[in-house]
Amino acid sequence: MSAIHEAVLAAMEADGTDDLLHVVTQEWPLILGIDAVSLALMVGDRAFRADCNGVHQVEPQLLLRWIDQVEGVSMRAVPHGHPLFGPACELIRAEALISIDCGDRLPAGLLTLGQRSELDLDARHGSELLMFLGRSLAAIIRRWLVDPKS
Repeated sequence: MSAIHEAVLAAMEADGTDDLLHVVTQEWPLILGIDAVSLALMVGDRAFRADCNGVHQVEPQLLLRWIDQVEGVSMRAVPHGHPLFGPACELIRAEALISIDCGDRLPAGLLTLGQRSELDLDARHGSELLMFLGRSLAAIIRRWLVDPKS
C-alpha cells in the first residue's frame, strides 16, 4: 500500500505533462517494484502511448478496442505482455491493465503495469489499490486540462 501512495505522491509533484509521463514510465517501476509501465491515452481523435522509450502514436481504433476490454482493473499471468508495453511486451509474464477515465471530452486510456516474473500481481498490490492508482492519475491529468494554472 505504501508503494502505491508513494507513486501517487510522485505523480502529484510532477511539473507538467512531460514530467508526469517521466514519473509514470521511469519512476513508477522503481517505486512499485515492477519491470514496466506504459500509459496509453486517447486525446481527441488521436491516440498515443508513453513508455520508457518515449511517446509513440497508437492507432485510435485499436486503443478504443483495448479500453473497452478492461473494466476497472484486469490482472493476469500472460505468455507475453500487452502490445502497449511496446518492445518490452516479450519480457512481461504478469500484467495489470487499469482504466483511465478523466471524464467527458477528456482523455481516456489504459495504464499498464508489468513484471517479468510470473508472480501474482493481485497478491502484491490488490485491485482496489490499483484502481486508486488509476483514478489518482486520471484526477491529476483532469486537473491540468481543466485548470492548467493550479
